[in-house]
Amino acid sequence: MLELLKKIEDIPELPQVAYKIISEAAKDNADYEIFSRYVEASPALTFKIFQIINSPFYGLPNKITNLSQAIGLLGIQKIKNLSLTIFILEVINDISNIDQEVVLKWKFLITTANAAKIISKDETLFLAALVSLMPDYLAAIFKKGNLKFTKDSYLEALFILAQKWYLPSSVTDIVRNYYKLKFKDGNNFGNGAINIFLSESIANILLLNGVREEFIEKIKKFIKIDDEQFLKLIKEIDVNSKQIWRLFKLDDSKIDYSDIVYVFSKANSKIHKLLVENEELLDKYTEANNILNTALNNAPIGVLMFENDKLVLINHQAEKIILKEVEELNDIFDNEVITILNNEENNNIHLVTELVNKTPVELMYVKIPGDSKKELLFLKDLRTEYKLKKQYKNLKENFASIINSSAIGICLLNTKGNVIFVNEKFCKIFKEKSEKFLGKKIYEVICVSEICMNKINPVLSSILNEKILEHKTEVISKDSEGNKLHLEIMITPYREGRYIAGFQFLVNDITDKKELELENLRLQDEFIRLEKDKIAVELAGATAHELNQPLTSLLLSIEILTMKSGEENKHLKTIKAAGEKIAEIVKKLGDITRYESRKYIGTHDILDLDKSNE
Repeated sequence: MLELLKKIEDIPELPQVAYKIISEAAKDNADYEIFSRYVEASPALTFKIFQIINSPFYGLPNKITNLSQAIGLLGIQKIKNLSLTIFILEVINDISNIDQEVVLKWKFLITTANAAKIISKDETLFLAALVSLMPDYLAAIFKKGNLKFTKDSYLEALFILAQKWYLPSSVTDIVRNYYKLKFKDGNNFGNGAINIFLSESIANILLLNGVREEFIEKIKKFIKIDDEQFLKLIKEIDVNSKQIWRLFKLDDSKIDYSDIVYVFSKANSKIHKLLVENEELLDKYTEANNILNTALNNAPIGVLMFENDKLVLINHQAEKIILKEVEELNDIFDNEVITILNNEENNNIHLVTELVNKTPVELMYVKIPGDSKKELLFLKDLRTEYKLKKQYKNLKENFASIINSSAIGICLLNTKGNVIFVNEKFCKIFKEKSEKFLGKKIYEVICVSEICMNKINPVLSSILNEKILEHKTEVISKDSEGNKLHLEIMITPYREGRYIAGFQFLVNDITDKKELELENLRLQDEFIRLEKDKIAVELAGATAHELNQPLTSLLLSIEILTMKSGEENKHLKTIKAAGEKIAEIVKKLGDITRYESRKYIGTHDILDLDKSNE
């Protein structure tokens, strides 16, 4: 076993293009163009995709020749599963020993996978079935076909293959459940594992490896088909499987279906006899019927069944909705709805309508095929839902009214910074209609300078990265008439669930406030200037008044001394000139009307007498 697992570890990994295809498809927002380029990067893959898509395996009505069209029709997930399957088949085909045993196991592998896909109508089951049977197939390739695998050794092989082949969890989960079913470990295996298990029996039938009668009944019961439908299913699986065999150059020898029909007939006869004789099974049927009736009566939707236009079944919820006795469809619907329901082209009808009692309902109408005319009706009472919608509409209108009557401008942006909503106050601030803002970048609406843009853009980036929760700033803007605006803006994120969906701008027009502040500053400056003038005038007047008297006495004394000496005295002359200069200064002080200064030594200012007299 260890030797086999070591050989499995040496199996080549899938090409890098396979990893890229799987990785891109796994994304929630897979990029269609990138995915298509990855597929186109493998010409061999593209060729096989067209072969399989245009084969009965998919049964498309028209031949597909364009890769983008193929991806568009089937979808990225189906193409991913198909691509992964082709890559895996190529890898194991490259390492296969071409002998009869390996070829037979290859056919069994493909047929089982194809049967699982067809009976489940799920693309993932094809890949899951391949992987489920892969350890047995690899044992045959490496000549270890007689090994007895355990559940643990199967899981070890699965772990190795999942890593080498980039298998998604949707596949590995089904495979694990299959191994639990194979080894009867538990009782909750899921439909996927059961489909694979039943598909092995179908593959045995098609390859004439023998068939167990009990498995035929299990298959028919699980997928709910009769003998004729079962035979058609076997033929469909056979045709599609052989189509895939041809792609990988394996023979497609014909099968004698008469042998299979004989086996079916024999098995069905025995199963019918067992059903008649088995009272326990009948008891279980009765119990199941009681459970069904209980479930119907407790169902949250109304259920009615008509046979040949007469009511044969009605549950409690339907009685509550209709509120009257019912015998036929005319008791529930008006003629217009009856006409729609009687349309022979539609076996399933889904619509919203009113009953004759005016109750609004969501109606699902199903015609059941058979000898007699059977009709199923499912009714969902919409009265509560309509009431809630009306309340929601009122709440929405009230909310819109509150937003539009707000005293603050409100502007919502998407994550790219484009305006998606503005309220009426926002429009009044800028004197513009809302249509002028929608779709524009926020800086085109608010900013009139690069300084403004440099304030706002970093804030939006920080909020988007959840570095800050809110930011308050002031900007200078203009309205539609060119008037200057001073705006105070609070920027916060707005969310949808846990994710940031955009930004909210709460805009307050503070232009009047700013103008008042400027006027207040001007008045303060004027007041300070007047105070300075007043102080300068009073100080100068007081100084001039106090100096005049001693100055006059000084000048008079100099004059008397000059007259007594009778001759020119140099010192007296100098003192007299200085006195006269002081007299001029005192006069200027007395004439001061305001405060004007001039620079003095260092950073000091002194009174400028000349300017203060102008």
